[in-house]
Amino acid sequence: MQLQRRDNQSPLIYMNKLDFITEELEKLKEAGLFINIRTIEGPQGAWITVDGKKVFNLCSNNYLGFANDPQLKSSAQKAIETYGVGPAAVRTIAGTTSLHKELERKLALFKGAESTLTFQSGFCSNLAIIPVIVGEGDVVFSDELNHASIIDGCRLSKAKIVRYGKIARGVTEPKYTCSHKKKTSRTTKKPTKLRTCSAFLFFYLR
Repeated sequence: MQLQRRDNQSPLIYMNKLDFITEELEKLKEAGLFINIRTIEGPQGAWITVDGKKVFNLCSNNYLGFANDPQLKSSAQKAIETYGVGPAAVRTIAGTTSLHKELERKLALFKGAESTLTFQSGFCSNLAIIPVIVGEGDVVFSDELNHASIIDGCRLSKAKIVRYGKIARGVTEPKYTCSHKKKTSRTTKKPTKLRTCSAFLFFYLR
């Protein structure tokens, strides 16, 4: 947008307050980082139709092929008749149904665990679990190639984050010493050390 000066000198140029978004998008395109969302036309599978073309799918999370399984589709249709298309609330308010409890009971039996808790995605799992395991005064050793969900979960925990790269075989891992000086509401007497790997959901306590 331009406004002409009364003295007929160079016009004053006022930028729209959202122009910076357009500039950032152009920079992403120039750098080859702009993401074009592809449209899938049909069910998930090894072969899918994307933007009118049949392509081999190497980038979904449908590892076990359940997304279009006939038995699961039939069970889902029956569940919709009984429960509707969704709980319409978060689990902690009014969104936990008997289906959730039955699934978690069977998963616990399958895993030989005391109990289980399901989340709608791996991303949500890490955001919920990591801040429960560690907090302020604890230390997280985080692989620099970790998934964004692990990185965000560590940040939410307020724990000290130590990033590390790939360690060559035979090379000793760097030592890190921490002291539990800050007072926290956690009940642990000594700091927890959490080491994460670059997989989506795996991390372990040391």
